[in-house]
Amino acid sequence: MVHVIVEGETDRVLIERLLEDLHDTAEFVLVVAGGRNAGRPLARKILLLDGAPVAFVFDTDSSDADRSRETERELRSYFRLWQPSPPILLVPMMPSIECLIVDHPEILESRLGRKLESIERDAGRFEPKGFLKARFKELGVESIPDLFRSLTSSEIEILQADKRIEKLRQFVQKHALVAR
Repeated sequence: MVHVIVEGETDRVLIERLLEDLHDTAEFVLVVAGGRNAGRPLARKILLLDGAPVAFVFDTDSSDADRSRETERELRSYFRLWQPSPPILLVPMMPSIECLIVDHPEILESRLGRKLESIERDAGRFEPKGFLKARFKELGVESIPDLFRSLTSSEIEILQADKRIEKLRQFVQKHALVAR
């Protein structure tokens, strides 16, 4: 069974939506860690003690590409210390998981009924959580988890085609079948 570790409940809501169609063919469990720093030792424990594959979805907490790459490098080094181990996939979200929605402006534009201006796109990429929160009323939601829960099947398909989510889905499918 693959363990998909996410930082928090908001992340769980979205990742659950993006993987829900795999439940019939792949055995996986979503685990809320309570942050990236809590997720690291949890992932290590699952890898070493349970011998199970792990996908770790985490926020880089920075819009700066160099800092985000450094965060990912540090995590790769951390897990490399315990090689060989079951497979691990790191899925960085720069700067946070809300970037998935902002990186696909067609979702927001459809919901808002207008094109996003370039300044709005830039603001969304820099601070996706704040960008979305500022538009709750326009989007007809009260929270980011509400937004994630309200995604339509066509919006889910758009997000499933995102390269980060595609990798996650492929990892879950490949290693869940092997683990059976």
